[in-house]
Amino acid sequence: MNKQKFQKKALISLLLALALMMTACGKKTEKDEEPTKDEAVKQVRSLTDGVVQEKVAVKNITPDHGKALSVGAVRLLSKVMELGESKDSNYLISPASLQMAFGMLAAGADEGSETEKELMELLMPGINASAEDMNLEMAALAEGMRKEQGVEWNVVNSVWVKKDGNVKFSDEYLSDVVSFYQAELFEAPFDDATLDEINGWVKENTKERIPSILDYLDPQTAYVLLNALSFDGEWASPIDDTMVKEQADFTNSDGTVSKVKMLRTEER
Repeated sequence: MNKQKFQKKALISLLLALALMMTACGKKTEKDEEPTKDEAVKQVRSLTDGVVQEKVAVKNITPDHGKALSVGAVRLLSKVMELGESKDSNYLISPASLQMAFGMLAAGADEGSETEKELMELLMPGINASAEDMNLEMAALAEGMRKEQGVEWNVVNSVWVKKDGNVKFSDEYLSDVVSFYQAELFEAPFDDATLDEINGWVKENTKERIPSILDYLDPQTAYVLLNALSFDGEWASPIDDTMVKEQADFTNSDGTVSKVKMLRTEER
């Protein structure tokens, strides 16, 4: 049975929003009048207040799903590198963060649609996985993080939609993102005040490790997905100064060798 969750136009806007999140560059648009802080807060409306978080039967990630998620993570890194400003730059991503964000995106696709198939082939390639599979795996991943002993994990998600009436959500979609991703959904005008609210959410939920995520909101952006994932833990094997080598050889991609400071240890 097809599940009409929200308009296909919203899915296209979502992809644009994710591309914006990855690049996060540009200038702020000029506004004639800026709302006060109190007015800005009032303009942001929660769409998930009152949505009940249903109990999810979380299971361990299966080997075939785990392998597919790993392959998908490498593909996501490749896509980020393609979108990057320089082919010679170094890139670091959190696959889990992107997978959770794209999982919320896939949750809005019609069941069995080409949109769902294409997204799932990116996220969990080669096994004909569904958005429902992704929901369960992401719930299992987050639950596993939260239960890990000796490590403090913080896993939170949010969805921000432009207040113009072009994006509609069904009750089923709201229930899915709350139950599987424990996400908050907000409706806002997507002006400079909304930009501050989004960056404030990121700053608060990363314990100020990431002070902001966006420099501006493009006028065409209709939807923004955010995941904040952080942890605080200790190394299983403590690191000391004797493991640091000051002038170690590092082979660059072009075959040349540079002298770098490197951490080195041996496991037996």
